[in-house]
Amino acid sequence: SGLELVSEKTVQEQKKLTKIYRLKNQIPVIYRQVPNSDILEFGVYFKFGLRDLSSQEKYAGQLLFSTMPKAAAGFPKEKIFAITEKFALELDCSSGIEASSCSLGTLNDHWLEALPVFAAVVKSPSIVSEDLELVKQNEISNVKDQIEDPGTAANDVVNQVYYGSEH
Repeated sequence: SGLELVSEKTVQEQKKLTKIYRLKNQIPVIYRQVPNSDILEFGVYFKFGLRDLSSQEKYAGQLLFSTMPKAAAGFPKEKIFAITEKFALELDCSSGIEASSCSLGTLNDHWLEALPVFAAVVKSPSIVSEDLELVKQNEISNVKDQIEDPGTAANDVVNQVYYGSEH
C-alpha cells in the first residue's frame, strides 16, 4: 500500500531468526540470532508501567527504574561501573506507559562477565539515596535543556499539528 514502514520480506526474515522459549514459570524469552553479528542484546520486560501508578507515584517509578542499573546485590556502584567500563556494556532500565524494561548490550565475548551483573540489577537492585538524587538532578537538567532547545519546541508543534492533541 506504500504506507509500510518495513517491507513484508524484512518481517519474514526477522520471524525466521526469532524463537520464543518459555522458562519453568512460563515467562516467555524471545531469542533472535542475527547472522554474522558479534553484538548481544538482552532485554527483560515487566508487565508494569506508569499507567499502573497514581499521578503522585509516576515520577518515583521513573526514578526507581532509572536508578536500578547503578547498584545491585553483590555489585556495588563502583563494581558495576568498573565492569561496565571494562567490557563496554550498555546497561539500562526504564519505565514506559504500559511496560518497563531493563536491557543489556555487549559483545558476545563478554557474555559470561555481563550476565551476572544484569541478573543482579533485574532481580536485586540496590536503590541508594545518593544515586536517586543524582538521577533526579540529571532528569531536571534534561528537562531544562529540552525547554531551552528550539528543536524540541519545533518538534512538539509538528507532533501536535500532525498527530493532534492526544500525542
